Amino acid sequence: MGRITKLVFMLLFALCLLTSCWDRTEIEEIGFVIAAAVTTAESLEDDSEFDIGNDKLALTYQVAIPSRMAGGAEEAQEDRPFYTVKTTERSNFGANRNIPSRRSRLMNYEHLKVVLLEDDLIEKDLLKYALDFFIRDHEMRRNTEVFVVDGDSSNILKEDRPPDPLTGLAIMSTAENEIRDLSMLDIKTISDITNALLNNNNFVVPRLTERQGTSYRIRGGGIFSGDGKFMDWLDDEMTIGYKLLEGNMNNGVVETTLNDEDEKLFVFETSRMTRNITVDTSGPVPSFHVNLKAEGPVVESWIEDEDTVRPEFLNKMEDAVEAYMTDHSTKTAVFMQNELYLDIFGLIEELRIQDHSLWKELKDDWDGPEGIFREVDFSISADVKIRHYMTKERVF
Repeated sequence: MGRITKLVFMLLFALCLLTSCWDRTEIEEIGFVIAAAVTTAESLEDDSEFDIGNDKLALTYQVAIPSRMAGGAEEAQEDRPFYTVKTTERSNFGANRNIPSRRSRLMNYEHLKVVLLEDDLIEKDLLKYALDFFIRDHEMRRNTEVFVVDGDSSNILKEDRPPDPLTGLAIMSTAENEIRDLSMLDIKTISDITNALLNNNNFVVPRLTERQGTSYRIRGGGIFSGDGKFMDWLDDEMTIGYKLLEGNMNNGVVETTLNDEDEKLFVFETSRMTRNITVDTSGPVPSFHVNLKAEGPVVESWIEDEDTVRPEFLNKMEDAVEAYMTDHSTKTAVFMQNELYLDIFGLIEELRIQDHSLWKELKDDWDGPEGIFREVDFSISADVKIRHYMTKERVF
């Protein structure tokens, strides 16, 4: 009897060590949110204010259906591997809590890739409020990317955009191509925006535009002050100038001409670029000189001239690229200094590095119509070297 008792006791003890799946949740029972769009529930007039606490937000989720993704993109063309759910409430959290009463699947945000914000919300200075839920919630990932959308951002999530069946993943992949297009801003994540707001740093957010319901493009972006206030839009040309002043032109393409003659078009691609900022604090206000250095090949030329491979002609092409870089950079710099009075180039940070004591005196009065940034001397120069002509060295 003693042996049987010990054996039973050992078996019962062993059962306590065994793992079990009593709380298992099947993957088909989970709603994986891939993308979210925040809009106003009702269209607002341009001159009307959003009444916080009374006006409602509309929250739209694109939710993946894992069972329809197993067959790949071809199968997804027949049965879309996602569905969208839209709900309205006075807050994003309240709208989110409306979903369990309408859908059997509980929403999971650990795979949230992008958050799309309607431009109407942004232009009414609601960026901080629209993102607050996504910043605070513990399930949200800090590397979730944020975009401002021209028009109703929820429309982009309703249709699949081949070859990517999930719009959220497609937008994320498209944004990674910014190194090849000077009109595309760098990716901005929830973490980037949070840090900018906490440190009162000005920032820009990429803009996404739908093209006649058939596709979308990421070009330009919104300009925001350190307190999250919307200031203006960066168009394509000013975005190019901004990226040049950031020294962010690797793999960028410059299409320009010689002496403004259309028939002398050629294309220069940067293989390497650096930016150097020199600060002079000897005057009553700091002065900044930005030197842009770039090198790369000529990747296309419409110039029919036997002398194009000569050093003299090469110097003319380099001068043309330098003029392109300084013209675009100066246009953006003048706009920020004289129109918005806002430093988005990090000049105040460069001052902190090179003259910390002066930075402490000026940092609180840097931006704004009466700020120091408006008065600083801001000069730009460029130095371009064309290294080769790819595989073509002679004119046909």
